[in-house]
Amino acid sequence: MSGARKINNSITRVQANDEVVKLAKAPSWNRRILIVDDEPELVKIYVETLAAKNLEAVVRSSRLQSVTNAEVVPDPKFVFEVATATNAAEAMVEVKKMASQGLSFAMGFFDVRLGAGPDGVELVREIFSSMPQMFAVFVTAYNDRSINSISSTLGVAQTAQWDYMNKPFNASEITQKARNFVALYNLKQESERNELVRSDLQRQVLESSRLSSVAAVARGVAHEFGNLLMQILGKAEISRKKSEPEMREAFDRIIDASQRAHEILDRFNSLSDTKSVSTQKAWCQVEMVVDEAIDLLSHQFKKTNTRVSVLRRDNVKAFVHSTSILQVLVNLFINALHAMGSDGQIDISLKGGEGFFDLELRDYGPGVPADIIDKILEPFFTTKGEQGTGLGLAICREIVEIDHAGDFKIFNHPTKGLCIHIHIHIPFLQEVIR
Repeated sequence: MSGARKINNSITRVQANDEVVKLAKAPSWNRRILIVDDEPELVKIYVETLAAKNLEAVVRSSRLQSVTNAEVVPDPKFVFEVATATNAAEAMVEVKKMASQGLSFAMGFFDVRLGAGPDGVELVREIFSSMPQMFAVFVTAYNDRSINSISSTLGVAQTAQWDYMNKPFNASEITQKARNFVALYNLKQESERNELVRSDLQRQVLESSRLSSVAAVARGVAHEFGNLLMQILGKAEISRKKSEPEMREAFDRIIDASQRAHEILDRFNSLSDTKSVSTQKAWCQVEMVVDEAIDLLSHQFKKTNTRVSVLRRDNVKAFVHSTSILQVLVNLFINALHAMGSDGQIDISLKGGEGFFDLELRDYGPGVPADIIDKILEPFFTTKGEQGTGLGLAICREIVEIDHAGDFKIFNHPTKGLCIHIHIHIPFLQEVIR
């Protein structure tokens, strides 16, 4: 058996052969194991067992049942690094040394009885405070700590982080426990890393969709600003030769136009601010968010001769991401405009109730064919060909259902057009003002 083994309270690189070690150097799993036992001979056996390519080579002991004629196939995932200690104090030195490097042990074997000082269970409780994801296997020849006792000491939250093994044990048990818990530790870490990547990708998709909405709205805002500036400049130019009362009237019109420009810019900035994606929810009047969305697309409505009819507008106070709700409405309006072309109509209804509000939008377009209506909420599914991304409705649904624990439904109107129904309920709605 090749490789070096050092037992004196230090990290030991356990090597099965040079080829395995070479494979193990690639970015991969955490294989660090902590062994804590007050019998040096048993510590040696642990290390030799984890290092053994052939279990027949394991040193025999009166406390260890050796398995003969069993061979461990080297695996680069299980080339272990082992730290050893004979008491709780020495173990904490190893733990702190590891933590100071920003590292953790994947798992450890802990003798329950450690002589003077804390026992193995109390030691693990202390280790969990700095390495909560580490796994522990308790080993004892006595029945001095029951399963319930260990669970009570470590707490319910750590139930899945430990296991129990009685002495005498055999080499296969040690090897299998080490492999199982090293694998569990690393699979859990990989799962958490994948979730972070997924969340980041989700954020990027949401930001991309927001920018698409901003681009669509920006064209209308630019046109609206041009009209307002023309009004301001025209009134200012004409008023230069007018009487004082006429000048006052002109200045009033200039102030009104400037205020209107300021309001449009504020709303546009709210929609285009990518930082608002991660902001916290806040109290807002939902009907004002509806007004903002209509205002932002007023130019597009005029250009396409689209009538916007507000059938119901309750005063609803809710605890929501107002910018996200604004984005949902803007996306839905843009979709409706694309579906209808010119001379269309959009009906909007906002209804508040006890512990909820309903927001419904209907267009008077062709609707969606029955055979694909269940698919249009799926990411990347689009009926617009190369002009569509297939993300708009999927992100609207996510904002409503994931961010606000609500319901997002889409269906064809019985007579004409497509309906979107949004339902937001407690705890995001605290109060309905009538």
